[in-house]
Amino acid sequence: MYKDITIGYLSWKKHDVFRETLKSHRENGLFDAIPPKNRLIIFQEISNEDIKIAEEFKCKYTGNSSNIGILNAFIQMVKKCETEYFIFCENDFILMENSDLNIKKTLDDVISILKENENSKVKLSNSKNPGFLYATPNNKNEWLSKN
Repeated sequence: MYKDITIGYLSWKKHDVFRETLKSHRENGLFDAIPPKNRLIIFQEISNEDIKIAEEFKCKYTGNSSNIGILNAFIQMVKKCETEYFIFCENDFILMENSDLNIKKTLDDVISILKENENSKVKLSNSKNPGFLYATPNNKNEWLSKN
């Protein structure tokens, strides 16, 4: 268990998608790596269905009666973080690489990067369909084959 990592989720109304996200995190071993006390959900316009989801997946939660926006919710989440490392996820961050994903290796690699440069941030994406990358290595294929 990584007691020094908090994972924070921001969710707003899309219950089916968020449930699939949490299910994929559980199935891929992320919930085996991060204890329930370090799993936090911030719900925008919190509802009874939101609370049910948090309890189903054994996550701490808080909520706002209105949508305070991503930035304010993110700040609220970070203020509640009591660990050295923080993973931020929106409600549609579904892990899709079930068979090849090694959560422990990924987390160890990220911690290693952050220890080398504490001002770094690491964006985790799907390696087959990473979406828009802000910074792509020149040798992307070589880099992916080593990681």
